[in-house]
Amino acid sequence: MNQKIIILFALFAFLLSCSSKTVKNETTVQTVREQKTGPVEAEKAYDMIINNRDNPSFVIIDVRSENEYAEGHIPGALNLDYASGQFENSVKSLDRNKTYLLYCSSSRKSEKAVSDLKELGFLEAYHIFGGLTEWERKGYPVVK
Repeated sequence: MNQKIIILFALFAFLLSCSSKTVKNETTVQTVREQKTGPVEAEKAYDMIINNRDNPSFVIIDVRSENEYAEGHIPGALNLDYASGQFENSVKSLDRNKTYLLYCSSSRKSEKAVSDLKELGFLEAYHIFGGLTEWERKGYPVVK
């Protein structure tokens, strides 16, 4: 019986540690959120957008060129061209605590961009697997 309680307690402690970490030093105790990054399917991306439409902490970023963006983009998306050479400088001014959903045409550039955001300390950054091509194939809205 005691062994079962110890195992349950250990499991509970493990689950708590998965959601956040506590950092201690001599003067402060601070909770640090874990980074969440990676690909999401178009369906999940659509749900994220719908569920966060009034959330100022949710940002959609199109990492394609200005011309590609003008040809069609996801409603509400900002355009920060990954290949422009200015991408890193542009994102340095963004709030690292917000949630970012990135996309390009196929997900090659957006996957690299999410990796860059992760290295810069952004907590939540996702990219649409298959990019705008997959988004449009599923029939989701595009501003043209």
